[in-house]
Amino acid sequence: MAVAAFSDTTGIEASRPSKFTTYSFSLFLLCILIAMTEGYDGIAMSLAAPMLATEWALPPSSVGILLTTSIAGMMFGSLVLAQLGDRWGRRPTVILSLSIAGIGTAAGAVAPDFDTMLLTRVVAGVGLGMAIPNVLAIVMELVPSWFRTFSIVLVSCGYPLGSSVGGLVASQFTSDHGHKAVFLVGGVGTLLAASLCLLFLPESPAFLAFREGKRDKLEVLLQRLGGKLMENFSLDPVRTTNSRSPISILFSRDYLKITMLLLAVNIGNMSVVFFFLNWLPSLLVGKGLGVEAAIKATSIFNGAGIVGGLVLAGAIYKYKPTIVLGICFTLATAAILSLADNAGGGAFWTLIGICGAAVVGSQFCLMAIVNQFYPAEMRATGSGFVGGAGRLGAVAAPLVGGYVMNQTGSAPLTFAVAAVPAILGLVAVTVLHTRTSFGRTGTGL
Repeated sequence: MAVAAFSDTTGIEASRPSKFTTYSFSLFLLCILIAMTEGYDGIAMSLAAPMLATEWALPPSSVGILLTTSIAGMMFGSLVLAQLGDRWGRRPTVILSLSIAGIGTAAGAVAPDFDTMLLTRVVAGVGLGMAIPNVLAIVMELVPSWFRTFSIVLVSCGYPLGSSVGGLVASQFTSDHGHKAVFLVGGVGTLLAASLCLLFLPESPAFLAFREGKRDKLEVLLQRLGGKLMENFSLDPVRTTNSRSPISILFSRDYLKITMLLLAVNIGNMSVVFFFLNWLPSLLVGKGLGVEAAIKATSIFNGAGIVGGLVLAGAIYKYKPTIVLGICFTLATAAILSLADNAGGGAFWTLIGICGAAVVGSQFCLMAIVNQFYPAEMRATGSGFVGGAGRLGAVAAPLVGGYVMNQTGSAPLTFAVAAVPAILGLVAVTVLHTRTSFGRTGTGL
């Protein structure tokens, strides 16, 4: 099998295959399955929110707190715990995080009151925040180098795919079992994914390459992936000492400016994504639509995100990522403002689809860019920190949505609020393109 030389900024050289093997393709599918279970867990609270609001007589502000608590747990997991993947290894971190998320989600089915539900969502959020950056980091190292960008986008597509498919499955049981069905579907699916990882998921090649005494295991893994170690392979003693914290490198002179702008882009983007994921069902119920229609809208939003992600992944191979992201934020802003004034009908569903394609799709491509930009030894940390800090906006979005809805009772005005972070993202992308080398050279995709 032909091989293509692989090298990264760590100074470690290996050979990667130019084609998939059966083994590497199976691992790629496993990563997509992991993403699907995590994607459903991430929206479980938003699907259950309208039912809980009725069953427990919760005001919109309390629903907003429940939604925000999930995101706050994800932020903590991403910012603080995702970097464990760069220290302990991606395999044990993924297995641990899936177990935590699965237990937390399943526990929501038996939560007897508001306070207990808050605790279960914190636990589930922490697991989700740990898992996402490490899954994205490990998949990049298990696929051929030419497929890296698409691998991140396709695995990221697993999140809305899981949300969409899982939501449709859960909707079949909600009429009889209420919100309990929502959490049981997610918890059981995620624990199943953790079991599959325990059996089949290997450690990432880059992590093994940084560990003394792992050369034999690394050679066997690369052989199964269709590659082999370069003859001049050697450990880099500077890189293996872990003398510098990966987070401190993010804010070093080489990375500071672009890191800060990537944070701003991600905050704007994730604010819109989580606003829709968390408030879309409740807002549509507020417009007079039923729970089934609200779940359908979430499926359309996420399904359009999958299509948008695939289209944008191809676009960033031909055009600079900053140009592609700028167009997405412009479309999202226009669609959100139009959506706020639209009362329903075919145009309403079309606008939801445009929002999903532009916002969710651009989130996939943004994470692909982030994972390509940072070197292997800090990839989980970089992805986790940018994604976790982006959830600052995601934490604020449900709270702001709940406040506006609680104060005004106006679904259209609440929709319009989502245009503000979209504009923030557009401004940050514009600065990234015009004031840094990022816009001129892209990320070497």
